Amino acid sequence: MKTCWMTSWGHQARPLLLSLFLLLLSQAGFASPPSYYQAAVDLMAAKDYAGAYREVLDLLKERPKDTFLLRLQGVCLMEAGYHDAAVSVLRNAVASAPQSAACRYYLGQAFAYRGSIRAAVSALESVQAIAGNSAYAKHAEKVLPELRELIESKTVIPDENRWNVYLRAAAEHDDNVPLRASNSEETGPTESWLLKYSLYGELRFPDQKIDTWPFTLGFGYSLSGSEIDHRAFDDYALLSQSLRLFLSRSGDLFGNFYDLRLGGHASDTELGGESYSKVSGASLSMQYSWLNMISSTLLSSWDSKDYVSDSAFPQYYSLDGNEYNIGLYNSFYFMENRLILGLNYNYRVMDAEGSQAELQSNDLSASLTVNLPLKIRFLGQAWYQQEDYPEYYPVDRLDDLWTFYASLQRPLGWEQLFLEIGYTHATADSDYDYATYEKDVYSTALSLSF
Repeated sequence: MKTCWMTSWGHQARPLLLSLFLLLLSQAGFASPPSYYQAAVDLMAAKDYAGAYREVLDLLKERPKDTFLLRLQGVCLMEAGYHDAAVSVLRNAVASAPQSAACRYYLGQAFAYRGSIRAAVSALESVQAIAGNSAYAKHAEKVLPELRELIESKTVIPDENRWNVYLRAAAEHDDNVPLRASNSEETGPTESWLLKYSLYGELRFPDQKIDTWPFTLGFGYSLSGSEIDHRAFDDYALLSQSLRLFLSRSGDLFGNFYDLRLGGHASDTELGGESYSKVSGASLSMQYSWLNMISSTLLSSWDSKDYVSDSAFPQYYSLDGNEYNIGLYNSFYFMENRLILGLNYNYRVMDAEGSQAELQSNDLSASLTVNLPLKIRFLGQAWYQQEDYPEYYPVDRLDDLWTFYASLQRPLGWEQLFLEIGYTHATADSDYDYATYEKDVYSTALSLSF
């Protein structure tokens, strides 16, 4: 079994990381750590990496160039899974102490955990060059052959780190496909089976995580659609394609990991086999991780929408126009990530050409993810949208929309292949009866990511 530090196999080596750190600490002549960082080492031994990280940050305020504290900080970040931040911290340690075999060794380890195998080999070779008889050099010698083998392999690391693909196929039973109001006088079918599919691929070049570039340039392509088995609902068959381009920058800010991304996108959608809409826009987001249990993302976006089959009365009913969004999305990680809570808020404004389509919306959502025994994952989500149409005729219109979703997910033999069984309940309560509806959707899906 491979025990490489590379990201995709990192979970196999992770239990050895702390014990290896303490072993090398004792071999380096620090069997009894000085008292000023003894508390941090004890917290790490107890696997309280968040507490150890906070302790180290406090110590670094008094000793900002203490390379041992920087190494402690790097190990805490690796244990918590923040490999980019660990690399940043340990690079600073090497810059402060270029002749330190320990700093170079842990920098090589951080590179390997992140998947930057060539950089890891270079760092570990430098350990052998400056301290060939040290314990660090001996441990590097054990790992280097496998890392070199990975570099020579046809399926090398850059492929895994520079691109990702996500595929999903689902079968859904929807009992109210046309969102028909409960008091509607229309007759005919309302329920049908839908086959839904989606694909998303992303290519990053150069990749900041591998190369020493100040940013990452990325390209993304997505395809999504649905096919409906009931011919009466042909107009609800969907096909949408989009392209996106983004620049991102990630690193360490105030001792915590961040990711800043500026992007542009364009999409084309067909409905019922005919051209429906074209959308283009831009977005700016900032993700910031608070220690190892809170991640927050501030997102703003702008979309210019052009609906091909527009109304005969565009001054009233046209959906063309600009949509603006700003939102704050938060994830809270508990019980070693076995329980994840999400709390999100988004404000939307639609500046449409048609007065009836002018919109202001407050969107709230909450999610709960629980990792259960037998590799089963439970996901529960709830959304509330308060949509205000201030220029709606004859009076202001206010819609309250609620959506509840629950699913069970489990990998099928392969960690990247998931089976998902889900249920969705949605309701809309409006000032206008014809916009009031209720629906239930049952779904089964397979998803694959690599």
